[in-house]
Amino acid sequence: MKQVAVQVFLLLSMLIVGAAIWGMCRLLRCKPVDPGIPDPRKSSFYALASVGCSMAVLVLGMLLQRASHVAVTHGATSGDGTPLSMGSKGLISQCVVLVVYLLPAGLLMLKRKEPLRSAGLTMVNLWSSLLIGATLSLLMMSFFPGGLLAKLRLIDSQHGVALLFFAFVGFGEEFLFRGFLQVRLAAWRGKAQGLVLASTIMALAHFPARFLLEGQALSKAVLSSCADVPGSLLFGFIMLCTGNILATGIFHTSANWVETLQ
Repeated sequence: MKQVAVQVFLLLSMLIVGAAIWGMCRLLRCKPVDPGIPDPRKSSFYALASVGCSMAVLVLGMLLQRASHVAVTHGATSGDGTPLSMGSKGLISQCVVLVVYLLPAGLLMLKRKEPLRSAGLTMVNLWSSLLIGATLSLLMMSFFPGGLLAKLRLIDSQHGVALLFFAFVGFGEEFLFRGFLQVRLAAWRGKAQGLVLASTIMALAHFPARFLLEGQALSKAVLSSCADVPGSLLFGFIMLCTGNILATGIFHTSANWVETLQ
């Protein structure tokens, strides 16, 4: 019963946040962004194949690292299954992941001559997206125990490295799943279906990390990945409202990074 109450509370909270985001976008007069995709259906299939290719490469890397006993993490992790204690090796590995995210999608866009705005990379609504992302990040930090000021006092050089690490994570995932995939699915199937499909795919994409790297049981890894769907829908809604990955990239980065301020 308690778990149901928690889920209802989270759902209501997300609806309120979603309404606030919609209101901010109206207040800031965010403009609709034309993705400029000539054949959304074909582009969506290519995008799904591209995302599948990226994830297959990452899963192969996880399997190799698991076999060499170097990637199984028993300490604190972020929602993405990444260690909260990062050094230069962590940054290098995340750079590799970022390349795996960007390369197939970038090559596909280049081959099909699709504009950058078709992946949420646009100057349209730039300042509005920056303001929305920063506002959501500050509000989120304010609700953590101790409030915003208490969190800011904890920041040191290690947290600076962690911020860079999670910027790679946040903007990389937002580009691939929100800007690249969701924009195409929404152009093909409509905004609602595109939002649900892309958000579900992104949430389930966390399953390999939780199963292979964190060592979660199969059922727990599936359930924890499915539990990410509501949050993924919220991020996707921000993308629909702004048409720019800057807002979701900032918010995603902050959501992961704030967990290190313990």
